Amino acid sequence: MELMKQRGSILNFDEQISLITNKIITPMANETIDFSAAVSALFDTAGKIAQQQLDVVSSGVKAVVEVAEPLAKTAIDLVGSAANTCGQLFQNVASAIAPKN
Repeated sequence: MELMKQRGSILNFDEQISLITNKIITPMANETIDFSAAVSALFDTAGKIAQQQLDVVSSGVKAVVEVAEPLAKTAIDLVGSAANTCGQLFQNVASAIAPKN
């Protein structure tokens, strides 16, 4: 908490871990362990990690969709072209077989 008071801002991830480690493992002789601050910092950090994981997954899904969308459009166009070609082929075969007057 001393570092936070000096800086007047929220601690970054490394500073939170350092604060938790220093408070729990190596308290000064005249200093009491502030478990509530340590637990609060720990939950804040866990929340940030969970949010970052969700952001990474969301970005991954978005990237996959952005790649798949043009591929799907191309595949649909290819199927449509193949169907038109088959239709023309059948028309040509039918006109070749049909009796002529």
